[in-house]
Amino acid sequence: MLKSVVHSFLRSLGVRAVRAHTLDGVEARIRVLEVRNAALAEQTEAQQRQIQQHLSRADQREAKLAELTARLADQTARLTREQDARAAALELLAQTRAVVARVATPPDPAAAADTVCDAGHWTRLGVAEDAAGRTDVAIAHYARAMQLIHRYHPAASRLAALAPQFLRAADAHAAAGRPAEAKRALVRAVELDPADPTARARLAAALDDGRHFDLTKICYVYHDPARGKAIYQEAFLRAAEYVAGGGVVGEFFEFGVLGGFTARLQCELIRDLRMWREVHLFDSFEGLPAYTSPADRDGYDTGVRNVWADPMRFPDDFVRDNLGGPVDAHIFARLGEVIGPDRVFVYRGFFSETLARLPATKAALVHIDCDLYSSTREVFDALAGRDMFQDGCVILFDDYNCFRANPAFGERRAFAEFLAGQSRYTASPFYTYGANGAAFLLHDTTVGAGL
Repeated sequence: MLKSVVHSFLRSLGVRAVRAHTLDGVEARIRVLEVRNAALAEQTEAQQRQIQQHLSRADQREAKLAELTARLADQTARLTREQDARAAALELLAQTRAVVARVATPPDPAAAADTVCDAGHWTRLGVAEDAAGRTDVAIAHYARAMQLIHRYHPAASRLAALAPQFLRAADAHAAAGRPAEAKRALVRAVELDPADPTARARLAAALDDGRHFDLTKICYVYHDPARGKAIYQEAFLRAAEYVAGGGVVGEFFEFGVLGGFTARLQCELIRDLRMWREVHLFDSFEGLPAYTSPADRDGYDTGVRNVWADPMRFPDDFVRDNLGGPVDAHIFARLGEVIGPDRVFVYRGFFSETLARLPATKAALVHIDCDLYSSTREVFDALAGRDMFQDGCVILFDDYNCFRANPAFGERRAFAEFLAGQSRYTASPFYTYGANGAAFLLHDTTVGAGL
């Protein structure tokens, strides 16, 4: 058959005579080519299988490498969190020791000069200290002037003029491989001049390293966190504007911190409104204390519904995996990225332990998020006992309407008992916020008495 086909093909090309042995040779060569083609096809298929196996092994190695890389990144991030938490914990410990020493030190009679209510006086002191190269002392004097008169221009302009030197310090720290110090210098630069977009952009870039989980940015109270943030922002803004505009000199206090969400809002307002206040935060970070008062044991939210079962405490594995260290150290570190850490104070422990370390200063704003009647009474007794209230102090209650707003329970009862149990202070309703929040203005009846 093959011979006849070849013969016909050759005849079509004009070949008239083809010898039989020539056809046999062509046929043999064709068979050889077919064998070679079959062998080549088999070899090609084998090579393709080998290539596929190599690619498969390469994919596996790449996947393994990606897994190891992700694991290393996770371990690196966890190590970084732990290192940052350790540094924050050490700084917080040093700060706590300083607070204890300050509380134990008898008051200096010369400190009475601190009551001078002349913004110009404090600005002139700041100018003198600035000229002597004592920048931190100068800032403290300018800040005092700003507390007395909100946005007092002679002091505000002096503070803004100091910002560039901290930006230069941030550059020097960064060049020397000291990112923590560079970040702190940027925080101070933004505090000094919060309207400077360059300083704010540089600080935002320094903080945007993708490593830090920030508990202070999470609102746990509302089912809609965005709405909760808006409610709290407006509530604290109104209080802060009142304190700043009224020249209520003093510090901010919060009792019941949880993750530091409302503490952060206060720090942001202090910075952006140029208020220059300290923030003192009290929390056990171990949950609520045992219910010892009938007003707590028998309350609807506690004794009946028990809405705070295993209450107000972050699980250990959550803290370990996300924070790298204690909650209080984490909050201290994150708030120290908003205002200077020298103005953030975190007191860890139940109120029965920490209220003894209250600073000898006046309170301008008190945020009470104690939930319970007994804890709220402890706070009022301690603040009044150390003469920390003042005329015009703002008190915000986060849980004023808890326990169905029944006056026999919770923060509402504790406040009523405090007012009834003494004659120096009265209070006026200021505003309400959210479902349970209420703000009041405190009045010192000895101010203006006899007019």
